[in-house]
Amino acid sequence: MPPGDWMTLTLNTKNLATLKSGLTVGDLLLFPHHAAYYAGGDVLFHAQRKGTNVGFTGGSYGGAGLGWWYKQEGVVAAYRQIPGKD
Repeated sequence: MPPGDWMTLTLNTKNLATLKSGLTVGDLLLFPHHAAYYAGGDVLFHAQRKGTNVGFTGGSYGGAGLGWWYKQEGVVAAYRQIPGKD
C-alpha cells in the first residue's frame, strides 16, 4: 500500500456500472495479478510490474481499461486515501 492513511472500500461488484458508481478518481484497485489506480470512466493508471508499462489504459487511451480487468479478473480489494492525509 502507498504511504498515507487509506480506508478499505466496500464495493458492489455485481456489475461494472455498480462498481464504477462506488469509485472515485485516485482509488487503488487490487486485482488477482495486478494493481492500478482508478482514473475515471473506464480509465486506469497501472502500477509497474514485469511486462507491464506504467501508464493509462482504457477509454480514449485504448487498451485494457477497468471493464476488461473487471471481466477478466474481478476486483479483489479497493482502497481510498483519507482526505487531508498523505
